[in-house]
Amino acid sequence: HLQRRAPGLSDEDADQVATAVGDLPLAVEQAAAWIAETATPIDAYLEQLAQQAPQVLGLNQPAGYPEPVAATWNISIARLKERSPAAVRLLQLCAFFAPEPISANLLYSKEMIDALKPYDSSLQEKLVLGRVIREIGRFALAKVDQVSNSIQVHRLVQAVIKAQLSDEEQREARHVVHRILAGARPDDDEPIDNPETWPRFATIWPHLGPSDARNCKEPETRRLLIDRVRYLWKRGDVRTAGALGDELRDIWREKLGERDLQYLYLCFHLSNILRTRGRYVEAKELDEFTLERQREVLGPEHPHTYMTTSSLAIDLGLLGDYARAIEMATEAHEGFGQIFHDSHPRTLAAANNLALNLRSVGQYARAREIDQDVYDLRSQVLGPKHPYSLSSAMNLARDLREVGRYEDSVGLLSTTYNSSKETLGRSFPATLSAAKSLAVSLRRAGRLEDARRLTVATRARYRAKYTIANPESLACDLNLAADLFAAGENAEARDTAQEVVDQFMKVPGEKHPYTLAAQNNLGVYLTGAGEPEAAERVLKLVVDSMRETFGRDHPNTLFCVMNLASATADRGELAIVLETEQRLSGQLREALGSHHPETLAMTSNMAVTLGAMGRDDEAVQLRADIVPELSRQLGDDHPLVRIARTEERFRRELEPMSV
Repeated sequence: HLQRRAPGLSDEDADQVATAVGDLPLAVEQAAAWIAETATPIDAYLEQLAQQAPQVLGLNQPAGYPEPVAATWNISIARLKERSPAAVRLLQLCAFFAPEPISANLLYSKEMIDALKPYDSSLQEKLVLGRVIREIGRFALAKVDQVSNSIQVHRLVQAVIKAQLSDEEQREARHVVHRILAGARPDDDEPIDNPETWPRFATIWPHLGPSDARNCKEPETRRLLIDRVRYLWKRGDVRTAGALGDELRDIWREKLGERDLQYLYLCFHLSNILRTRGRYVEAKELDEFTLERQREVLGPEHPHTYMTTSSLAIDLGLLGDYARAIEMATEAHEGFGQIFHDSHPRTLAAANNLALNLRSVGQYARAREIDQDVYDLRSQVLGPKHPYSLSSAMNLARDLREVGRYEDSVGLLSTTYNSSKETLGRSFPATLSAAKSLAVSLRRAGRLEDARRLTVATRARYRAKYTIANPESLACDLNLAADLFAAGENAEARDTAQEVVDQFMKVPGEKHPYTLAAQNNLGVYLTGAGEPEAAERVLKLVVDSMRETFGRDHPNTLFCVMNLASATADRGELAIVLETEQRLSGQLREALGSHHPETLAMTSNMAVTLGAMGRDDEAVQLRADIVPELSRQLGDDHPLVRIARTEERFRRELEPMSV
């Protein structure tokens, strides 16, 4: 209609005007006529409408309408004031909510009743508010839904009501709305992490922007805005979370200063967002800034200080500074243990982060002990389907995979994945992580087709959810490369891994553990694609970097050395390969245990080398020691058992650490 009346109006401009007048037919007609006849620029019209709605709505009154639409509403408001001053006050407050329905939990809140009592002494109980709402509906000034007891006030009615108030009256009404919104926040430390609170928060979110909550001076309102940032981050909308967080940080820095408790708590959440986006150095720098000021302002033993300490420990671990990471993670865990009890959510979160760092340095058995305790306590205290419990289940399943208990890992992850789909939805970040991890465990358990199907489906969901690659989606791409290699599609595996390496080289950089894992895998696939010289070049560089980053005895370093030895063996230099494999076998027994499936599979590579050197009796004896134990653990049909029986070499892919 707008474009017919005002030819040349673009789709975008027409949509903006229609939205600004709330699709009200008479207002659309007035706007179209005015724009067509005056050639007023759209930006100028929208600005005038926002600032002077009654005057703008009175322009170009269509024939046949005795009164401008704004004047009609003003008459209704005046009559309503005679019948129910409380109803007019309710309308004034509704003008500073969003034009979406205002839920019953906000309308019937204690804060709303307190705001209306001065205008109606009978409002001593919530039931009486229904009479006030009915009066508003009688004058057609709002859409009243009797079923849900919600009110929806048209955006133009809101604009007309605002125009009747002075600047001071508008500020005061906004502040009342802020108190109502803050009063609706569920009581808890981090209620946003509990899906049961999300419907209640969903009634709050639409109104934060229209009420200008970001400029509120009350801590309770600022807490809601931090909740919003965390909620967006948890749901995987890291771009919106980061934009809102950065905007709040700029506003609060000017209003509150960099030593304010809530300003620093917002910074803590911004570090989480940076980490999720793979910007690990920036996350570490922000956590260091935040921690330094929290220690000065709040003291070293404040819960917020320990939270940032634990967060910084993750940053350090992701950047390969493992000694400091474990030191700080331990400090945070012990600190929370002294403030709270062992089963307190904060203590358990710190224990979870300590286990993550232990896993990063290859201490899988110790990490499994902690993760098992955290999982048991979280399941007991919060329930097995709470997001924290599901997260612990994923961590424990990763530990089980690392210690060689592949089927146990598959079983736990299958249950976790199904629960996450049911509780959080298929595209929720934690659900995608569970699916990605389950695919790895399926592949390690020898269920290659199931692994590939799940990887392909999960990869599609990552791509549908994120327009830009992030560490989690790239890890899923790396999974696909491993599935392709397991199926003998070596060139495709190589190309897919190369794409991941190229991405990781940009962010987080060439020396980062994620990049090194991807390069290790690329070296494996280059060998499979018949490029042993290229594989050896890649793997030599990776081994040097891994020794520098992880240390010589980290399982990842040892696996990479094993892959390098296999690439060297493909070129026929068997004597040095045998010496390397003998040393590696002892190191892996020390790191993983002598009966770990991958220790045994690595030792089977020695049998291949011995056979190639003509030392057949030694090769046969070695296989006779290895194959029965592998079969007992994994079954006769497992790929590792098949490899151990043949002249094929075991090559080990690595996976980035999930946070």
